[in-house]
Amino acid sequence: MTNPLKDMGTDRLPATAAARQSAVQGARPDQRTTPKAYGLFLHGAPYILVFATYLALALRLFRMISQRAVNILFYDQWDFDNATLFEKHSLWEIFRWQHGPHRQGLGGVLSKLLEPSVRWNTRYEDFAIGAVILVSAVLALYLKYRLFGAIRYSDVIIPGFFLTPAQYQTLLAATNPSHGSLPLLLIILYCLTWTLGSYPWKYLCVLVTNFLLIYTGFGIFVGFLTPPLIAVDYYCHARHQTVKYQASSAAALLVSIASMASFFVGYKLEPAADCFSIVPANPIRYAAFMSLMFANVVKGNSLPPLLTLLMGGLLLVAVVICLGTALARLFRTETNSWTRSAVISLLLGYCLLFCFNTAYGRQCLGLALAWNSRYVTYVIVGFFGLYLFSLSMPAKRELLIIALCALALLSSGRMDERDWMGTMWFSNGKRAWRQCYLTRHDIGQCNALTGFQIYPGDDHGQLQRKLDFLEQNHLNLFADPDSDH
Repeated sequence: MTNPLKDMGTDRLPATAAARQSAVQGARPDQRTTPKAYGLFLHGAPYILVFATYLALALRLFRMISQRAVNILFYDQWDFDNATLFEKHSLWEIFRWQHGPHRQGLGGVLSKLLEPSVRWNTRYEDFAIGAVILVSAVLALYLKYRLFGAIRYSDVIIPGFFLTPAQYQTLLAATNPSHGSLPLLLIILYCLTWTLGSYPWKYLCVLVTNFLLIYTGFGIFVGFLTPPLIAVDYYCHARHQTVKYQASSAAALLVSIASMASFFVGYKLEPAADCFSIVPANPIRYAAFMSLMFANVVKGNSLPPLLTLLMGGLLLVAVVICLGTALARLFRTETNSWTRSAVISLLLGYCLLFCFNTAYGRQCLGLALAWNSRYVTYVIVGFFGLYLFSLSMPAKRELLIIALCALALLSSGRMDERDWMGTMWFSNGKRAWRQCYLTRHDIGQCNALTGFQIYPGDDHGQLQRKLDFLEQNHLNLFADPDSDH
């Protein structure tokens, strides 16, 4: 018997029918579907790997918070909470509230609006700070996607740095959303604003985030970068546009300068270290301090001192070289290339400004202070900048990407003994002091019995008055006295 389909010829069949006939006469089903399924797997594998990395590192970070966070104010929290908890101030006064070298900005306002609902429970605050860091990490991936396109395997570098446990003090010590987490989030949002296509919207968003950064913790250093970047944008692009665009660029420049100037109205110089001197020290000490800050992110403290200093020094030099290259590229007029170079310059420039400022203000306390875990949240901005720079390289980018993957693994692969002991010290000390005070109501006895202090000094009885205020209003540790947290 003849096959009527064969006699008719498959060229006369509709396309779908011809394909079906070919499939019937062709290979087995598994042979037909394998190439397509394999292609889909290859296309989706980077997404799966990056998502799994985010999930695993985020779960570990929140598990650490759940196990180690204790509901009691600690050290600087007793002071900067004067603006939001112990005294009555307007939102604008809270926004401009100065504590040490920086102001509270957005963090103070959010605390005032949100924390009364949780009765100033610092465990909730710690979880919120962890959530802000996680959102920053996700937005960093989106920023990279905006600049370079598809998700790659190497994008695991981003959560590897952003979700590192090396920043545990930002989450568990004297936690302050204005110091670390919110500046990190605002910096990523600020970089995203530079990727907008519309000039008016771009400048509006740039100026708003720039203003928030200036007043929120050490985001202030972005305020020094915004005016020159707007000026370069004008030189490369806006001056070739219509008068409307030129005017918007000039107005944005003036507003950015005015925003920076407003920060210093009523500002008082309050160094973070009593030994601080405005007279510069030996530049080598600054370089060594900054090198150790970089090494701290990638657990360089586990190496012999000279190797640690060498590792950090190489990272510092790499950041300086990449920043110089990115700045040179800024004078190219191609829009995509310029935006990439602008974002990379912002990230690397901010990181170097923060590290130098910290070294300038703290090196008198000794190089060991460079290991402070609170600095890690800011320094990872520089590592993110290095990653974006590696993607922008026209050739031979693989070596730098492999090196950054290795560094990200060192940073987040495991929690080393030093970081683990640090989290335990804060957690056990806070928990013991809290239980002691709830039982004895005696600051001196609890300091002596626990070998731990929640506030240094206190010659004028401020801590006692604040503890009494919390007890009378059932806030903080007195909101849940039966809890062991």
